[in-house]
Amino acid sequence: MRLEMDFISSEAFAKKSMEERVKYIISNVKKNKIIVIGGTLPPKEEMKLVEETMKRIDEKFPGIEVCSLKKEESGYKAVFQKFVESIPRDKIAKILSWITKKEIKWENSLKDGITLIGPSTIIKKIKREKGYFKVLAEV
Repeated sequence: MRLEMDFISSEAFAKKSMEERVKYIISNVKKNKIIVIGGTLPPKEEMKLVEETMKRIDEKFPGIEVCSLKKEESGYKAVFQKFVESIPRDKIAKILSWITKKEIKWENSLKDGITLIGPSTIIKKIKREKGYFKVLAEV
């Protein structure tokens, strides 16, 4: 068996909607591909990915493994980031639109970091440490 990996930049992935990204990930993982994304999925999107994966589990597709490393902020940036993350994006866009008097569309961006997603039949073990992770894959 051969191993195929897709490396996707955050800019390329941000051009897709959440539904398109989830569909892309699941369809490629079902083909036994490992996907490496230059960024991390928002928590809501990661939950949607797990939810959609659970619906598709059968004898041929036992599931996925996901591991993300996020850029750790510190000091005032960390406090501000947590504050912004606590507010729904549509509300932030409305507030910014009201302030600027222009329509603001929230960018479909990923957070700084890296995400690895693969089929659980190939990804046997992921060990996460501060700043890196080790992956044991078996083909």
